[in-house]
Amino acid sequence: MLMKLNLLAARILCALLAAFTSLSASAYFFEVDGMYYSIASYTAKTVAVTYKNNGNAGNYNDADTYSGTVTIPSTVAYNGTSYSVTGIGSNAFNGCTALIEVILPSTITSIGSSAFYECKNLKAVNIPEGIQSIEYYTFRGCSSLEQIILPETVKSIGYYAFSRCSKLTKVNIPEGVTKIEDSTFRNCSSLQSITIPSTVKAIGTYAFQYCNALEEVNIVGDNLETIGDQAFRSCKFPTFRMPSSVTKIGQAAFTQCGKLTEVNIPDGVTAIEPSTFNICSSLKYIVLSDNIESIGENAFSNCSSMETATVGSGVKSIGAAAFYGTNSLKLMTVSAIEPPTAVEIPGGQIYGGTFETWNYKNTDLRVPAESIEKYRTAQVWENFFKDRNPLTAIEGVEAAEGAESEVVARYDLSGRPVADDYRGMTIVRRADGSTAKEILR
Repeated sequence: MLMKLNLLAARILCALLAAFTSLSASAYFFEVDGMYYSIASYTAKTVAVTYKNNGNAGNYNDADTYSGTVTIPSTVAYNGTSYSVTGIGSNAFNGCTALIEVILPSTITSIGSSAFYECKNLKAVNIPEGIQSIEYYTFRGCSSLEQIILPETVKSIGYYAFSRCSKLTKVNIPEGVTKIEDSTFRNCSSLQSITIPSTVKAIGTYAFQYCNALEEVNIVGDNLETIGDQAFRSCKFPTFRMPSSVTKIGQAAFTQCGKLTEVNIPDGVTAIEPSTFNICSSLKYIVLSDNIESIGENAFSNCSSMETATVGSGVKSIGAAAFYGTNSLKLMTVSAIEPPTAVEIPGGQIYGGTFETWNYKNTDLRVPAESIEKYRTAQVWENFFKDRNPLTAIEGVEAAEGAESEVVARYDLSGRPVADDYRGMTIVRRADGSTAKEILR
């Protein structure tokens, strides 16, 4: 009997909780003139535009719940009370494929995540002053949106915020934003140029991946520190100015940037990650500072136009296929006293080694004079010496600190002697008799 009473009590409690939940949900939801609102604050009398909630999980609106041009009022009256409209709630317009334009009042101070998700025909929306953040997924999949102007009050832009906005050609990133989040502009295939303000310190993973029309990236100042994995994959810019403040470039950050002909690697970078410049088929040369300690696998693979590669004295390892497919590489200069570890081509295969057979037969190798014998007998490097010799030895890589110097030779990036200062390498002789190389970028 007691068990039956307990069971009955449990059922009654569940029913009461369900009823309370239903009443609570309906108490914060009302409709006026075809627009749906949730009450944000009873005391402040504020509301946010919300979705219709048709009862299907994950299906926030019917396609035509909001359609055409929608003008959101600054105030709305309900049950004798006037409310100020201060927000666009999460998922408010999610899935409204018939929506073309949204006009927001100046009272709006927040726009929630996924607010305009997959509004495929949305062409225009004004973002009023006072908005401080564009949340994650806010405009994802708005494939008709061509331009959006963000007010200077915006300080953060969430991940995937503009992803798959395939007609977006222009967007401003306000000063004050500190990070371009992961996938923020991913698949914005019509985006042509972007200016990254001086306040940005990090560009996230996939941030501009597959922005196939991106021809210009203007990075203001020298505050950027990290570029994430695949951040600029398949972009179209011919040059990329990397601020001296950058210390980390992620894996495949510039892979498949087929138009890239020139890029600088800041001295603060200590590693070239795997596939960083893979299939940059127009890249003509690289100059890596003495601070680079490792070059990852496939780092420069299939850079088919590369003619010269200059690697500093700090390199200790070069990964598998790092220079595979560099069939235009004429000169490789390595300043490391100890030959960096490299990967031999596996027996019976043509792929997998740091270099390929073509390089051994056609690429001239320049190494420090005092290390020629070390390279001649080192695994992988010995292949460059079979029936051949280095084009020119580097005459010393160390020098006495503070010693005065005179220029004794200058070379361009192709190894050709030049008369004046030129991007490439200069050999200097110190007053104490020592010699050193200096790289001009």
